Order: sequence, then C-alpha cells, then structure tokens
Amino acid sequence: MIEHSFEFHQNLENDLGKSYSLFKNLQNKQKSLFIKKGEFSKTFKSDPLFDFNNFDFVKVGIKKQVLGTGAFGEVYLAKNVVNGCYYAIKHMHKRKITEHGANLEIVQREINIHKRLIHDNVIRMYSSYEDKKSFYLVRSLLISDYGLCYEPYCF
Repeated sequence: MIEHSFEFHQNLENDLGKSYSLFKNLQNKQKSLFIKKGEFSKTFKSDPLFDFNNFDFVKVGIKKQVLGTGAFGEVYLAKNVVNGCYYAIKHMHKRKITEHGANLEIVQREINIHKRLIHDNVIRMYSSYEDKKSFYLVRSLLISDYGLCYEPYCF
C-alpha cells in the first residue's frame, strides 16, 4: 500500500511536471485553507467597556433569557448598557465544577488563556468576573441559526 501511494505520486509528478511541483510548494507553505492565524497576547488588557457591571441580563418576563445550558451552568443573553450591543454571558457554578472533579485553579487558568486568544474561529472572550460561588464570562454572541459570530452584535 505504501509503495502504491509512492508510485502514484511519482507518476502524477511525471505526468503533470511543473504544475505538480508548484502545487506541492504551495501546499507545503499553507497547511490548510481552513486554518487561519490568530493572536495570542502575553497579557490581557482589560477594557472598562466590558466591566461586568456594564451589563444587564435580557429578561423574558421575570426570567433571564437563557441561550444554553451545560454541565457547569448556563449562558445568558446580556446587553451592554454603554454601547447598546448584545453579548453572551456564561455563568459557571463553582460547586458544579468541583462536583464533576475539575480543579478551580485549572478552570481559572483556562479562562485567562481564553481571554488572551483572538482568532476568527474561536468565540471571543472580552472579560470575566468571579465571586465566591461563580465565574462569569463575557463572550461574543453566536447566532447559531446561521453559524455566524458577530463582534459586537448590535440591533
């Protein structure tokens, strides 16, 4: 099977000549058309715009608008009162995290890493807030019907 694969590529290179060589060079320089470069900053610079106190949870009646739920908590729709844009706030309960056997220090480290990561294919985290019982993560709002992420999402 390995010999067949090698022979196939040798024959293809012989048949196509320079075109195949140019294709291979281009392929070696760019690993994938789908993988894009992102940024990973050494430090996170907080922006006062994304201070947790600048957000109001959107309510339906008396309940907060839930966008999703998971093992550790919920994701809520929130509006930034300063710029009027909408974001997702992930609420993670520390009790649920530890009940599932996860270490809170590791979760905090992951949050700090995520805040420093800026990439087109990763939902952006703008800030986080922690109290005695929970972590709150302010993130981009993903409109799942279309699979698109808007930064920021303003109506």
